[in-house]
Formats: sequence, structure tokens, C-alpha cells
Amino acid sequence: MFTHLITISPLGFLYGSAGAFLTPENLVGLAGTKFPPDASTLAGLIFSALKTGHLEAENLTQDQLREQLFVAGPFWANVSDPHNFYIPVPRHKILGDKDTDQWEIRNYHWWRDETTHPDIEADYHWQRIDTWDYSPDEIKANQAAAKDVWTHVPMLHPSLKSDERHVRDENGLFLENAVQMQPNQWDGGYDETCLVYLSTIALKPGWYRFGGESHLVEISSHELDETSPIVELLQRPIEDSFALIGPGIWGSNHLSLRYPRHSDFSERRPMMLTDRPNPYRYRLGSQSGEYQTGPMRKAGRLSRGRYAVPTGTVYVFKDPLGKSWWDWPEDWFPKEGFPLKHLGCNLSLPVEISRS
Repeated sequence: MFTHLITISPLGFLYGSAGAFLTPENLVGLAGTKFPPDASTLAGLIFSALKTGHLEAENLTQDQLREQLFVAGPFWANVSDPHNFYIPVPRHKILGDKDTDQWEIRNYHWWRDETTHPDIEADYHWQRIDTWDYSPDEIKANQAAAKDVWTHVPMLHPSLKSDERHVRDENGLFLENAVQMQPNQWDGGYDETCLVYLSTIALKPGWYRFGGESHLVEISSHELDETSPIVELLQRPIEDSFALIGPGIWGSNHLSLRYPRHSDFSERRPMMLTDRPNPYRYRLGSQSGEYQTGPMRKAGRLSRGRYAVPTGTVYVFKDPLGKSWWDWPEDWFPKEGFPLKHLGCNLSLPVEISRS
């Protein structure tokens, strides 16, 4: 089970352009931006920290770290209260600025009364983890719903000469969209925000270079004891319905699926409440096969490009599983390179769906 929360506070801007299918058009615009970084980015940092002695667990070998490391996210939190972090809202709960609504199942079909809320839009996509079991009205009443707390800021980015810290004589500047974390505001106050990930391995507190462009961030590790409400929620058995709070990658190394085709999962196709898939791939390691740090590191090869079922997707199926995500067999996950279960793919929590 996850033993730590790792919080990441940017010291300035971060970048969200290093998406799965980066093109020059996406770099200038926002079509392919992807933020916050997937858990694989933190996994790469933890492997780098093993080389530099910045893990709290000492004397681990790389093979032991590869076996023991599980990370999940991304989430975010108020800096003053990282244990009450925000996770994706299940798609059957609709939280709008003016009203709320909820999908239910009638006669084996998704249904909601569109005459009562004909124009409602899902304006809030994050909710505090301690309100996971709440209804949409209760989430709004507790001010536990939130929108994205980051904004994209267009800025000119320098392209330096390879042997000097000077901008190139030609094409030395290009337009890029930086990402700036914003305070979380509510009635009566606001707080600075940070990114949050779950992990089985802790990092020593300090400043690190994070992400593909190695921007400085401040990192802290917060221990999760066995009695933590977060651990209790993550250990709760999933019966016949769940919602994704991590990217959904099912299938084999060569075939992506929308749900596991495994006899242990369900004999019937599940009912899904979902949206368009998101691009997903990761880069871990370096070209030399070793994990390096610093701005001159050589990037490793990208993993196979995939499409992930988006977070918030709700699955309803026939046969109860009786297992939490932690107990799901790794046969449900692709195992190319780094096992995708270790990167928090398909991380799910149980949900209750009204049926009639």
C-alpha cells in the first residue's frame, strides 16, 4: 500500500507542453498541452534520486526499487493541508456553477432527468478526497469542489547555443505556454497550492529538477500511517462499480482496451460513463541506460504511444470483484518496460450508483 504523499511546489513556472503527441502546432497553441505531469515523471525523479542518495530508504538497489516502487497521481492540494488533497470527480456526479445533478441507471441504461437540468455543465472536475462518498449537493455545500488551479501563460522561451549560455543568433526565441500554479480560493480565504502524488518510496525534502525541462521544484514527503482515512479509502474493496482516479490503461503490450478482458473481471461488457480518451506515454531512464540528473542529461526513449481511458470514468459491471485496486492482478495491466500498475494506471475507488 502507498506509504507517503509527495508534494511538489514549483519554484516559478512549469511546462505542460511535453504531451504525449507533441507537435510544433501543439507547442505554440494549447491543443496538446498536458498538465499536471503523470506519475511516471515522479517515478523518473525517484530513480534519479537513487543515484544521488536522495531517497529516505537507504541501500536500495535499482532492481529492488523497480520492484518496490508504486506511484500514482497526479492530484493537487492546499499547501497547508496536503492530506486533504483533490482527486478527479466521478463522471456520474455533475457539479455546475449554479446547480448539480447525478446520473443513475434505469432499465440497464444511464439516465438523468434532463427536463430538470437541461443546460447543466460540469464546471468542477476536482473534489476533496474526504468527500468521496458525498452527493453532489453535499460536495458543493462543503465547498469541497474545485476547478483547475493552474493557468497557462504564453511566454518567449530562449533556445541556447550548445556550447555557450547565449541565445542562438537565429531562431533563438520561440513561443511556449508555461504553467503557473494559482491559489485555491473559497469563501473566506485562499491558500497556495501544490501537486500531490501517492508513493511507496519517500524522497528526502529539498529542491529538485522536475519534468522534461528540469524546472526547479520544492519536494516534501508526508507519511501515511495505516490508520489514515486515505489508506482506509484506498483499501476499501470494489464490488460492482468504480471510478478511475488515474489514467486507464488496460490490455496487452500491443493492444489498448477500454476494460480488462479477463475472466476474473467480468463475463459481460461493463457499462461505462466516459469521455474521449487521452494520449498517454512516458519516458523513463536515459539513452545510456542509466538515470542521470541535470540540464544536460540525455533523454530516454519514449514508451509506446497509447490512449488512456480518462480519469473520472465510471464502470458498472455484473459480478462483484471484492478487491481493492491494490489487489488487482497485474495481468490486467500492460507490462512493457516499467509495469504500468507501478505507475498508478487504473487506480480506482468504489462508487455507489443509484439503480432501478
